[in-house]
Amino acid sequence: PVSTPTGVVLVVSPSDTTIYNIVNLTDGNGCVSSSTGADTVNVAQPANTNLTVTTGIGTGTLCTGGNTTVTITAAQAGVTYILRNDLNNNFISFGVGTGANLSLQTGQLQDTTTFNILADAPGCTPPVQLTAKPTVNVAGNINASLQVNAQNDELCEGESTVITVVNSQNGVLYRLRNDANNANISGQVPGNGGNLSFNVTPAATITYNVAASNGTCSIVLNNRPT
Repeated sequence: PVSTPTGVVLVVSPSDTTIYNIVNLTDGNGCVSSSTGADTVNVAQPANTNLTVTTGIGTGTLCTGGNTTVTITAAQAGVTYILRNDLNNNFISFGVGTGANLSLQTGQLQDTTTFNILADAPGCTPPVQLTAKPTVNVAGNINASLQVNAQNDELCEGESTVITVVNSQNGVLYRLRNDANNANISGQVPGNGGNLSFNVTPAATITYNVAASNGTCSIVLNNRPT
């Protein structure tokens, strides 16, 4: 402790947020003065730079003009994560961690791109860069602008409808998925130059997407019927 004209200073170095209780103080003469009270010292935790980072396309190849996600596993709560192009550190997207996995959008990609992620923890400066630098390989082409229509966009419980991909491409495999989590709803159906139909009986309101692949690259069609 250090004595000052206004009282006694107690120097502490907590590694985590800590509540301190003061019970009594003894001066240099052995006199004890009773005191009560408590104070909290909030300690901001620095960002963990060794989190696992993956891409939505995995080890596959994204078609030119497609977009995907970069996912941070167990992103720290309260930390802001900024996705950047590793070539020039240009901003792409951002999100705030909650302790769960955090997915950041890449936007449309025309070329193979390596990303880095800046982590900004509240109260701790400057921001730090995560160690992992994910790369999305981009090559090949699939028409992502095909129309995807729902025959009926309003249903009663238990009713069915049809999701149609208009003018599917030969040599391309199409799969219907739940847009909320990309869970597969159908198997892969080969394009034939005509329309492809997927029968669905949704239990609740749902938005669909259609994943397309041709053996070279993969992409999600732009239209997402609900």
